[in-house]
Amino acid sequence: MPKKDNGIRSRKLNYLINSEFEGKQRVFCEKTGIAQSLVSRYLHGKIIGDDMAEKIELACGLEPGWLDDSANLPPVAERRKSLDTGETELYRLIGLITNLSEKERRRIRKIYEAITASRDDDNNNSTEQ
Repeated sequence: MPKKDNGIRSRKLNYLINSEFEGKQRVFCEKTGIAQSLVSRYLHGKIIGDDMAEKIELACGLEPGWLDDSANLPPVAERRKSLDTGETELYRLIGLITNLSEKERRRIRKIYEAITASRDDDNNNSTEQ
């Protein structure tokens, strides 16, 4: 089992709320039965103990130890019911990128630059016509 790190737990909790609960603590709290004031403190550094981590994982249908897994942020979105807002996708992408290795980030940067260059070319071609 991975070493427990509250920084990881707090970031994963933030990611979970943003990607699965429309970024709304209230919605998360309704599902889990955890007081919103407590969730807010967890997001601002209060230690998430093992019992609370287990309660969160169980209530959200996550694998045991998910909050402690720093290797990557698994595609929790597969279990999403229907959060189709662009903002939710943006939070999910930010969460994924945050946990990538530097090599993976460089690859994504290159892809982004290629897409941007392609769009610029398309825009230039359409204005010339």
